[in-house]
Amino acid sequence: MEIGIEHDLPVYRVSGLVNQAVHAATVNDPATLRRAIGEALDLARAYRMPEAIAAEIALATLVLIEGRYAEAERRYTEATERMHHTGSVHAGFRHLARATIWLNDGTLGDHLDDVRTLHEALGPMVTDLLALALHATGHDAEARRTRAAAPPIRPDFFFTFLTSLRALAAIALDDTGTAAQTYTALLLHHDNPPAGAESLSLALPPVAHTLGELALFLHRPGDAAAHFTRAATIAEKWNAPHWAADARARAAVARTVSLSPQRER
Repeated sequence: MEIGIEHDLPVYRVSGLVNQAVHAATVNDPATLRRAIGEALDLARAYRMPEAIAAEIALATLVLIEGRYAEAERRYTEATERMHHTGSVHAGFRHLARATIWLNDGTLGDHLDDVRTLHEALGPMVTDLLALALHATGHDAEARRTRAAAPPIRPDFFFTFLTSLRALAAIALDDTGTAAQTYTALLLHHDNPPAGAESLSLALPPVAHTLGELALFLHRPGDAAAHFTRAATIAEKWNAPHWAADARARAAVARTVSLSPQRER
């Protein structure tokens, strides 16, 4: 950014601002993220940088995290339509964003045909998402067959987002082995932001929340309570009261489960 300002290189400045936003997301600082993206968009519009205007996706993601799903879908749609008009290769991203909204608002099962179409387009990347949609509609046998073909998750591409999807699918389909593997993989990211938020494009509840669900599934209620408590704190930082309230409720459940053996004795 300093070089960009000194030599009037707007592309350098926008790149620096977007990277500042990514860093802000990784340290759970959405206020700095919003400021950096706002400045990047101002520059992108002033200098007519069409691809950089895709940073509008980051603002849609913040709205998604805050639980304003209808507005988030509108923002994703408007941003990707502008990307389409400028010839961006990423304009089709809208379909994955919509499916993420459906998963967050609990309506994924109502859109099974759309998720199948998305799977045909994107392939292995959304295998676990399709498995979740199949489970939500009672097609567990097909969901298990679909999940069986899932490839390993790359560590450098939407890792926390895709691993959280795999964890949710493992829990839904009673797959203890995969649940244990994803728990180990996500544990390194327990303080991370909402899963995927560091991509500035998609988000699921905080990684700590998914760790809590995995710990409960794996009969570790004490660990689950700690994860859910951490998840509530992270959700509050991101102005996501719905996630915070859910995490606190799940923490209470975990504490009850943790205490139940003592009560029996």
